[in-house]
Amino acid sequence: MKTGLNILVFVASLLVALLGGWKTLRLYQARYAFRLAENLYYDSDRNPPPRCRERLETSIRRASGDPEPHYLLGRIAARERCFEDAVDHLQNAVGINPFDGRALYYLGLAFAEQGEREKASEAMVQAAETAQNNAALQFRVGYYFWSWWTREGRVLILEKAFSFFHDAAKGDLSLLKRILKTIEAYAFHYPNLVKVIPDTPEAHFLAARYLGRNRGLWKPALEEFEKAGSALEDRHDFLYERGLARLMRDEDPRDDLRRALRMAPDLATRRKRIREMSSFYRFADRIEEGLDFWRELEKAFPRNPAPAVNYAENALELAKQSMAGPMAEIEAERRKALQEAGGPKAKEEVNEFFTRKARAAWGKALADVEAYLMQQLVEFRDEALLWVFTARTLALQQRFDEAELHFRHAAEIGNHVSYWIEFVKFLLRRGKSEEAWKTAIRVKVLFPDDPKADAMAKLARKNLARAGENR
Repeated sequence: MKTGLNILVFVASLLVALLGGWKTLRLYQARYAFRLAENLYYDSDRNPPPRCRERLETSIRRASGDPEPHYLLGRIAARERCFEDAVDHLQNAVGINPFDGRALYYLGLAFAEQGEREKASEAMVQAAETAQNNAALQFRVGYYFWSWWTREGRVLILEKAFSFFHDAAKGDLSLLKRILKTIEAYAFHYPNLVKVIPDTPEAHFLAARYLGRNRGLWKPALEEFEKAGSALEDRHDFLYERGLARLMRDEDPRDDLRRALRMAPDLATRRKRIREMSSFYRFADRIEEGLDFWRELEKAFPRNPAPAVNYAENALELAKQSMAGPMAEIEAERRKALQEAGGPKAKEEVNEFFTRKARAAWGKALADVEAYLMQQLVEFRDEALLWVFTARTLALQQRFDEAELHFRHAAEIGNHVSYWIEFVKFLLRRGKSEEAWKTAIRVKVLFPDDPKADAMAKLARKNLARAGENR
């Protein structure tokens, strides 16, 4: 009796071991088939060959409790626009793993393609709820509702989109700029934009910089900077951007800008910031204030040429603006005198007289700018932009030989394609077609991959050909 019982226990144990081994073997075969199919799926840019589907079906037969093959089959069916099959497979995947946000998201898309908006919306909301730590998925859910709203314009759908966008940005701040860019074309008012901005200092800073620089919404930008409070006032980029917002809102930006420059991490960053300020002061039409500020920065950072470059650039611009009226009057007088002139010689004398008059007017207007530039060139002889502005100042006074030397020197020491192109253009204006052509070829050799150099060479060649025809 005891012996028979022992035999029975042995046989039962053997059967259990064999059954367990069989199940283990089937699980191994299922996972192997799935891995082969997965590689085919992603290696084929999600356009897999038929054997990919066959291996996924094999994987399901070997181990029906694995959600991954169902998920991939759902993706394949949706890509082939077989949305009923896609729904079946994705529902199977969700049934096995109700917390798979990916499967719920694609199930929502499949429902949407079938026109079942309510089921799609429910699946999307579940996807977001089960993937609260997945900011990218939150964004995709938000974008689904956003796309729905752009087609139908329903307010409740927009609120959902903004809610998921907010959650996505909260989980990953790098998505905030992408979200704001997505909704940019619809020019929402600031109270709407606030809904997608998480309430953290860094988020307010990123939103403020985007609203100001990318959208030109400087008032909302300044409000976002204020919401960031004092949490980021030990950072130069925060102070610098807030200073620009204050500048564009006609407030005094200099305290922020000064502090930002002192905190700049290196000399290159400081120089870049100072140079950038120049365009912002011009854009805000506060050039005269800028001149005072550049002089102040010259004293604060004596070995940095950027304040001097800014001063020269803006002083030259201000002089050109002030000369617009007088030069228009001189031109009107010249035309009237030409109409009254009797013959070619008289007209030539008229042109010479008004050329001298214009040159004298420009010389008087630019005397201070020229003197300043000459002084700065003594200190910063390797600063190409100072040579460029000096050349432009001389050219306005029709001192072309001197201007040419300065343009050439700027190109050689700066060795930047823009300086060389300006020099070539100057030569073309002077009628030096052959020299312009040779210089343009040199520029093309120096900058072989720059399309601007190639375009300038073509222009110089056409000009040279035209000049040859006119000889």
